[in-house]
Amino acid sequence: MVLSMRLEILLPDALRQVVEKQAAQAGYPNVSAYVEALIEDELRRSEGQTEAKLIEGIDSGPPIEADDAFWAGFRDRYRKRLS
Repeated sequence: MVLSMRLEILLPDALRQVVEKQAAQAGYPNVSAYVEALIEDELRRSEGQTEAKLIEGIDSGPPIEADDAFWAGFRDRYRKRLS
């Protein structure tokens, strides 16, 4: 089951015209389909960045054990950064 919702976005006329033109040039049947594609692209990009950060972490060095001492030190460093 696909759920959908209605979202109304008010744009100044100049920006609305730009979006309509871009949607048409990109071959979308309407602005809604174009905006949906933009949002989906952004989500994929964000997921790609998250994956890249995870890989960076994996490649950052030898693994360490996340035991109670590790988490206690982590909390201490975090509290110091906040203060």
